[in-house]
Amino acid sequence: MDYPHPLALTQELALYRICQELVHNALKHAHGATQLRIQLCQTGALLTLVVADDGCGYTPTEGPATTSTGMGLRSIGVRVQMLHARLYRQSAPGQGTRVCIELAVPVLE
Repeated sequence: MDYPHPLALTQELALYRICQELVHNALKHAHGATQLRIQLCQTGALLTLVVADDGCGYTPTEGPATTSTGMGLRSIGVRVQMLHARLYRQSAPGQGTRVCIELAVPVLE
């Protein structure tokens, strides 16, 4: 895929590691899942990564991903902060899990 506004290598690596951890979490925790969707798209100055499964889901904790969660989610939270990105988590018991990372990318004209 051709991205009109590529990221710096350090940002690409951080986003890759976030995706890797989200896939690992889905494989480990999404009991009963039959689908895992990974989507990366860039629209203008916004790069969005979505990792979603149709597994057992969970009740998300309140607050940032850097507190009261497992090591993997803390690692994701730290990387999201480093990227100055936004993290959205949606999950409920029996409803699967969807994690979205939104990252502003520089637009070069």
